[in-house]
Amino acid sequence: MISYADHDKELYHRIADGIENSEIVLLGMTYSYKISPWCQREGNYAFQRQTKIIPLKLPPAYSPDGWLGLLVSNLNYINFSKFDFSAEYVYPPQSNGLYATIPIQNWSQQHVIDFMNDKKLYPLILLCKGMDGAALYQLYTFCNDNPTVSFDSLQKKLEKKFNNYDLSPIEYTSFISEMKKLTILVEKYTFYRCFKRESCSGRLMFPPICFFSSSQHVFSI
Repeated sequence: MISYADHDKELYHRIADGIENSEIVLLGMTYSYKISPWCQREGNYAFQRQTKIIPLKLPPAYSPDGWLGLLVSNLNYINFSKFDFSAEYVYPPQSNGLYATIPIQNWSQQHVIDFMNDKKLYPLILLCKGMDGAALYQLYTFCNDNPTVSFDSLQKKLEKKFNNYDLSPIEYTSFISEMKKLTILVEKYTFYRCFKRESCSGRLMFPPICFFSSSQHVFSI
């Protein structure tokens, strides 16, 4: 039977709780970190949960090896021993914006994350974790139709789940505004594709009339 001291049990809980409530784990690459069994558990647990890991190369110079080298082998790192943080790495990176050409209901979970990151709606990322486009559109519709009730509900959920986070009215209204603009943009893009497809086929001598429903389905005549 394995027995742990109270201090060890508390440390286990603190490490697990920290990783489970983090979007990003900054991992300092030093020899001391590599030989620490607690640090190994921390790094492995973050990897297991597929949490974003950003390695930090710290002085003195050390090339990660062993379990640490394997963990960071395919990751970009920040070299604090040579450059300033701002010049070395920017997170999150700007996405390719592909989501802007796809009806929102067809978005994947990654499209939702890319949209939130690009628009700097970081508190919403925590609330919308695991959502695809269809779920996000339902949330947007509810927020647009019930702005006060939905804001209070999201605020309470964020405070309950993440004690140190807060959803400001500015971020909330920015979310609704960006979703509205994106809906219009996707409709224009879909209209263009509809017109181009029908024109190239030679079946129409005049531009098609496209009607857009609230569910983003396109009907043309």
